[in-house]
Formats: sequence, structure tokens, C-alpha cells
Amino acid sequence: MEPTNSDAVSSVALLWKMLDLPQEALDSLDLPFDRECLPSSFRVDVLAQSTVAASALVAALFWSHRNGCSMPRVTVPAEHACVEFKSERLYTLNGKAASPPWGVIGGFHQAADGYVRLHDSFPNHRENALRILGLPPNASKKVVAQKVSKWKAVELEAEAFRSGAMIAALRSFDQWDALPQAKAITDHPVLITKLATSELCMPLARTLEVMSRCLEGIRVVEMSRGM
Repeated sequence: MEPTNSDAVSSVALLWKMLDLPQEALDSLDLPFDRECLPSSFRVDVLAQSTVAASALVAALFWSHRNGCSMPRVTVPAEHACVEFKSERLYTLNGKAASPPWGVIGGFHQAADGYVRLHDSFPNHRENALRILGLPPNASKKVVAQKVSKWKAVELEAEAFRSGAMIAALRSFDQWDALPQAKAITDHPVLITKLATSELCMPLARTLEVMSRCLEGIRVVEMSRGM
């Protein structure tokens, strides 16, 4: 099958409709798609392109509204979006490559009846995982793997959920589809709940000067990631 951007276009359109944003803004969006760039059983490349595109288009819409200008063109090539999704591999600290996303025990481990993915990027997740497995703080990845192999994947996942660790069982498509979580996001992958109503407060462009950056002067509190 030839590469196509139709999936990304429809994904952005769905998000745009759910957010109740002006449909005409979609006419300003270009989504070049030359090839699949993140091979996976999931369409990660479509996820990358559509989410980056939706964010960029919102910023462009905000800029045009604040400055009283027409919508600029927004172009998000799939390959560029995929690079952004792997941008942690480009970070440097004091001139050296940043640490990988896993700690010393994280990654995929074979369980008694499948596989799990253990996250240990945060100290509390690593400590809680080791406590569940009955291991000391300095346990090696090899020893962790031995302990994990004695657990059933879903049972370890459930215990991790109860005990503050991040361990997820890997599932087949059929196994995932049977879960209530899968059914909950089948038609509406993005759920929005309005918490309060307030007057619109928009910092306007300075007199006779167009702000060149889309979100110039805007502050955002990022609260999407829990510990």
C-alpha cells in the first residue's frame, strides 16, 4: 500500500471537531507523508503527525486571532513529526548524550505467560517495583528478570497498579479489544470535561506590531504527567 496522509488528516479533523474549533482553519493545514517512519503494529507515525499538526494548527489559529491576520499555512511532514516523537534521543547534558528513557531495570521482561514492560524512569516507580518483586534497591536487571518470569503478566500489572509501580502487561489486539478501557476510547479517544466558566483573557498584540511567535507572551502550566 502506498503511503498516504489520509489517516492523519482524518485524525486531525476528528480532534478539531471534538474541540469545537473553526472548521475553516483545517484548510490551512498541509500534511506531507512520504513513507512510514516509525515501524510498529500501531500507526505511531500517524499519531505523531496528527497530534503535532493539531497543536501547531491551534497555535496558528491563536496567532491569527490575536493579531487580526489571516491563517498562515501550517505544514507538518510526517518524518519531522516522528523525529519529534524521538527527540529525547537528541538531548545532551553538559555536552554528553542524555540518559536513555529507562533506568537500570526498566524495559521489556518475560513473564510466566507473556511479557511486561517495566518503567523505572522515576525513583519511586523503581523502588515500588523492586518491593513488589521482593528485591533490594541495588538488584540487577538480570535478577529482576528472574523474579518477573515467575509472575503472570496481568497479575503483576494488577499488583503494580495497587502498589504504585509502573508495570504493564503486553496484550494481543484481541486481548486489548476485550478490555473496558478499549471500549471506552473506541469512538472518543479524547475526552474533554469542562470544569469552569470564565471570561476570555487574551493578551493582545502590541500596538502596530505583529507578534512573530504564535504563543508569544502566553504562559502554560503543564500538569499532564503524574509521578
